[in-house]
Amino acid sequence: MITKAKATISPKALSRKSPAKQKDPGVYESASITSKHFVAVKKSMHMSDASISELLNISPKTYQTYKKSGAKINDNIKGRLAVLMQIFEHGIEVFGSGERFYKWLTTDNFHFDKKPPMEFLFKINGPQFIDDTLTGIEYGDNA
Repeated sequence: MITKAKATISPKALSRKSPAKQKDPGVYESASITSKHFVAVKKSMHMSDASISELLNISPKTYQTYKKSGAKINDNIKGRLAVLMQIFEHGIEVFGSGERFYKWLTTDNFHFDKKPPMEFLFKINGPQFIDDTLTGIEYGDNA
């Protein structure tokens, strides 16, 4: 189960640690993901290794390996991490702080069948649904 934690990072700080973006803003190039991005996500959301491992669908031991400099990272995991980084950055921009975004992400929500949006990160279209909901909030939809 994903543990709740405080997140305190500005959108600029996450962007500085983000991989090179493609032409579309908020879209990351998974080929440029390195071990430093695993560390940046952990620091930005203040989540445990076990929680991040669960989001990436890998074991905590594999996550520890990926955090080491020069580690060979599976392309599917790079893509999954790029999606998480996009969502985290968007959420921080919408809510103004990592702490407020994380609170929203871990609180039961009407738009998510009265479940925390975090649970939808595990579903196939869940990350896109979360991102679309964040866009709606940007334009005045209720959180």
